[in-house]
Amino acid sequence: RLGRLSERTLDISRLDAGGWRLEPRPLAINALAQAAVRRWQHAVGDRTLRQRTARDLLWAWADEEAVGLILDNLLDNAAKYAPPAGTVTVAVEPAADGQIAIAVEDDGPEIAPAERERLFDRFFRPERSDARKTYGYGFGLYIVRQLALAMGGRAWVEPVEGGGNRFVF
Repeated sequence: RLGRLSERTLDISRLDAGGWRLEPRPLAINALAQAAVRRWQHAVGDRTLRQRTARDLLWAWADEEAVGLILDNLLDNAAKYAPPAGTVTVAVEPAADGQIAIAVEDDGPEIAPAERERLFDRFFRPERSDARKTYGYGFGLYIVRQLALAMGGRAWVEPVEGGGNRFVF
């Protein structure tokens, strides 16, 4: 835990100081999502981890390390908050504005509308009954938003019909 906290603190310091040097290049986003699903398959426990991608191979001009870290942070949260025997889905889809949307969907408890925007603030953790039992410091989603912004995108969360959350960048 201390190692992860140290890594996240350094990531935040680099982001805030402008020291994170993005190296954008053409990336096969479907393949990156598939690699993240393979990396996290063991960490989600009894949950089902799926991938849903567009039929066509989607390419984006992005930083591979940043996209990988965003996916890792979102999958880490899904592994913590999705219910046992639940489902986590990584979705890659073309967006209406010519960009690509990557989402991590879970069927965990829906985040209250008043807390959705604050989730991406540094150190913010929603008030929940399981907050003390779940490891975290409120760094992950802050890093997600900052990296998405640095690559010319954005990050947000929206509810999933029938329950759950969809974190998109």
